[in-house]
Amino acid sequence: MPSAGYAGLGISRLPHRSLRSRASGSPSLTLLRQLTIDAEQISVLAPINTTKDGQPVIQASFKLAANLPPGEVLQRIREFMGLDEGHQPRLGYRIQPANRNELFLRFETLEDVENAVSAAAARTKRAISRLVQLEITNLDYRPAPAAAPEAGRRDPPPARPVELAYNEELRIVKEKLSCARCSIKGGTPSWCYIDRASTEHIPLQPEHLTLWARCMHDGLCDRECRNPPNCLTLDKLRMEARRKHRRSTSTPKGGSNAAPMPEVHVHIDTPLRNRSNNHRRGHRRKHRRHHRSPSTSSSDAESSSRSTSSSYNSEEDEGEALPISDMLTALHVKQPASNYPAYKETLASKGVLYARSALDFTVDWYIKEVHMPEGLVRPFLRQVELMLKKQRRAGKQSRRHVGQGDENIDPTLR
Repeated sequence: MPSAGYAGLGISRLPHRSLRSRASGSPSLTLLRQLTIDAEQISVLAPINTTKDGQPVIQASFKLAANLPPGEVLQRIREFMGLDEGHQPRLGYRIQPANRNELFLRFETLEDVENAVSAAAARTKRAISRLVQLEITNLDYRPAPAAAPEAGRRDPPPARPVELAYNEELRIVKEKLSCARCSIKGGTPSWCYIDRASTEHIPLQPEHLTLWARCMHDGLCDRECRNPPNCLTLDKLRMEARRKHRRSTSTPKGGSNAAPMPEVHVHIDTPLRNRSNNHRRGHRRKHRRHHRSPSTSSSDAESSSRSTSSSYNSEEDEGEALPISDMLTALHVKQPASNYPAYKETLASKGVLYARSALDFTVDWYIKEVHMPEGLVRPFLRQVELMLKKQRRAGKQSRRHVGQGDENIDPTLR
């Protein structure tokens, strides 16, 4: 007689001696292990109300032993779905989780059932936390058709109470701000108001009219619409119209297509005029060429060793003198591995105490006298020239913005 504990799994009670057998090759233990593995269960998900078309589908799940014969599995699933012997619809299956567009496979023959159960059991063993289910569907079920929309015109939405509060003011605004000229130009009714400062027509959108009417309802503007209410949205429209008016009035009539003015060169050599000033100051040349006599010209090797800052004009050196120590500190911040402050004492012994003096020597002089590597000389000279130009530009900018009576005020406090 089978025991009560193994009756649900279809396992008969084994002899008492076989259970106490500890040999690894015992056929009794091998059979018990095989029956335990085969007794694993799978979860089946199936609809329970698809016998009649048009009913809402209700899904339900139940457990099923994986070692049952295929015929019994198919019979239990049909009983769970409520399908009688006279009604045999086509069934399909797929293993969940699955893609939404994955098709259902046939679930009718015993081979189909065996393949489905084996696949579900294998996926269940590999799953860690996900729920694996054998989903069954009725392929012959037809859902109810979608309800057709009601014929006829829909009722207009009710007016919002906030619009009814200033409906009269909105009518006044549309009447006062209606523009016949802009309506003819655009072909559709339009509204605008004329700015008194620029005499320009500023077009208004329906949201602007609604805002104007609400301000009129609150008593923030007159009911004749002479001036717009003081609100940010309408102020932006007015300022934009005035900017366009200023741009249109400041642009010459010729526009960008007008011919440019020819350059005027003065060729009068007088003791009071310098030839270098013949060209207009507005077109400043980027590269200045210095014509040297043959006696002062040097070889190509000597010119290559000259400083990269030879184009710096000493006449343009304005403002306070910049100490060479500040220059070396600035370079040390940018290139700490170069250790530029180490050359401070050597430069001071040679008389190079300020940044302007550093531009009077060539690259070869720094290599021989200061013992500075060639790879550090050129960045040093470029940094000197750059900082002197910045100092000169800052001096011009500060003088340009200093007003009368503010000459002795600290620039940082202006």
